[in-house]
Amino acid sequence: MDIENEKSELVKWISHLKDHKIIQELLRFKNRIEKKPVVKREFGGGKYIFGFVAEDFNEPLSDFNDYVK
Repeated sequence: MDIENEKSELVKWISHLKDHKIIQELLRFKNRIEKKPVVKREFGGGKYIFGFVAEDFNEPLSDFNDYVK
């Protein structure tokens, strides 16, 4: 099924809804999607997020010795 058919079926389904709670939830969902800002990420945007990384950061954790064989 292509996207246009899916949209059409969804519109038909919504148009037949009688439950006010479901309609309100769909409206909240719609508003959340429309208000979501589009942020273009840039290379290096996470620089300086971590102030300190321990020297043994990549070492195996002793807590998991029972699971590693």
